[in-house]
Amino acid sequence: MSLSRLMVVMHPMDTRFKMKGFIWNCILFLVTLTFFFTSVFSLVSHFVMKEVPMSLCSPFIDLTGNNIPINVATFAVTTYQIAAIIFMSITYSLLIKELRKSQSNMAELTGRKINNFWLIFQLFCVILTNIVCWIPTDAVYLMSVFKPQYPILLVVLITIVLMPLNSVINPIIFMVSTKRSSG
Repeated sequence: MSLSRLMVVMHPMDTRFKMKGFIWNCILFLVTLTFFFTSVFSLVSHFVMKEVPMSLCSPFIDLTGNNIPINVATFAVTTYQIAAIIFMSITYSLLIKELRKSQSNMAELTGRKINNFWLIFQLFCVILTNIVCWIPTDAVYLMSVFKPQYPILLVVLITIVLMPLNSVINPIIFMVSTKRSSG
């Protein structure tokens, strides 16, 4: 979705980025990619492991850290999440840059300044909340792969407080910035 927004801003006359087909193709690609990697992991696990361990749902149960498929899956998912955060951050940063450039160009053409402050504020805050809420979670999951012991309080605070905070804060950001920009 963030890629589609960036493309619309960077190429406003190219309508293919505005079409539902483009967005659906991006979503379909990501779902297919995720399904492929999940299927490969499941098949490899099926043929390699004789029994499915209880720690398959949570890497924090296997205190020995000897379950290699779980460690690989945890590392892969964490890497995927970090890559997604980096991609979204870069895309939103480019979007902010393009919005500022577009704002400047429109001011030159029309002679009046167009204020995109609340939209830029919204994008910046979404990037910030994603980083603040997801990077610590990824760090805890990586720590569970490489360290035999970790503070359980840290796990509890991050999974109960920090992870849901993103879902609470983003709608507030959208509501405040949309209300401010329209009125």
